[in-house]
Amino acid sequence: ASPTSDARTKAVPDMMRRGYNKYLSIGPIMGVGGLAVIIPPSALAVLLATLGRIDVGDLLLAGVVPGVVLAGLYTALIFGWTRVDPTAAPGYVVERASAAEKLRLVALDILPMVAVIVLVIGVMVAGVATPTEAAAVGCVGVMILAAVFRCLTWPAFKKSVDAALRVTVMAFLIIFGSATFSQLLAFSGASSGLIKWATA
Repeated sequence: ASPTSDARTKAVPDMMRRGYNKYLSIGPIMGVGGLAVIIPPSALAVLLATLGRIDVGDLLLAGVVPGVVLAGLYTALIFGWTRVDPTAAPGYVVERASAAEKLRLVALDILPMVAVIVLVIGVMVAGVATPTEAAAVGCVGVMILAAVFRCLTWPAFKKSVDAALRVTVMAFLIIFGSATFSQLLAFSGASSGLIKWATA
């Protein structure tokens, strides 16, 4: 599992322990899973672009605006819900971080990965690299970050290869299944029959 999915798994028990409504603890996390598919970098978007034979960079960029709009709608819904029912998400005391600490967290935890995302999508959109080459650029960028943060260990490398293998096998299964299904529809005449029925 990715660090993001690990964080989401740990968030639900923590929110339930703080007295959050079960819908407000599980719902937003489910919504974030959908946003992860839309907002770049999205492995599913790359797979869809490959299957649809469309430009990967354009499809990734096309997901930014809908993803931001959807995130805004989620935010408005949660804000409205907590205004109507304050007990759904009770407040609790949070230790305030200083401005310097906030800047340090942004610089160490957010900017490096944003830089990798911008680099990968940028080289594709600029036409400098194909999606496969951009993926290699992203891998090199992440390995450099891992070395800088002293996380480039053998167990971490094995874990990343295992996760990449799982995603690749899943993608191949999806491609194999969709190709087989489309061929069956074509050979059986179901596709043409459905088109004739819809246009009649």
